[in-house]
Amino acid sequence: MKKKQCKKLCSQLIPHLPDFRYEDRMLHAQPLNRVLRGLCFDGSGFDPGVFFLHAFCMPLYVPTDHIYLSLGDRLRHAGNERWRLDDSKLTDKLVEVVQREGLPFLETVREPLELVRYCEQMAGSSNPRVIEIIAYSHLFANDLQQAAKVLNHLLSVLDPSIGWQTEIHDRAEGLMATLESDPGNARQMLENWESETIDNLGLGTE
Repeated sequence: MKKKQCKKLCSQLIPHLPDFRYEDRMLHAQPLNRVLRGLCFDGSGFDPGVFFLHAFCMPLYVPTDHIYLSLGDRLRHAGNERWRLDDSKLTDKLVEVVQREGLPFLETVREPLELVRYCEQMAGSSNPRVIEIIAYSHLFANDLQQAAKVLNHLLSVLDPSIGWQTEIHDRAEGLMATLESDPGNARQMLENWESETIDNLGLGTE
């Protein structure tokens, strides 16, 4: 799916999604409100005429420089997750499934504590990346006791000798130390990470 094709398709959906904004290959809800919520169009690597549509969310206060789709699901039509660009009724089908399935899901993950509830119900809730989201979300919601509890759990399951876990460990360790000495500054760290993520993803530009 070419970027031009995606942009054209999104322009046809925007009138039905007045509170959404187009970014590269996605439509996201406004205002951001700590959590990025949106619809992401993902092309097929095997058929240029096929794409997948994800309803997803991700916390902006967990540092990242890319969109990830692990929180959410693919939207399907008639049980099929493959969408075809040459479908003459494509726009109508997309509007129908987004309004029936996509928007109701996005309404359940609007803020940090709602994100916690979603993550705790996930099959992969024992994944360190998910535990990190839960811990930081509790902190952003000013539940300091639960944030400290989940941070301690996160540090106990991480292995800093494993490459991808090292960054999570160091970040969580630093946040835990700050939470113990200066809770207000710990929340400020999350706000700073949120600003950095927004910049990294280009969400703060027109």
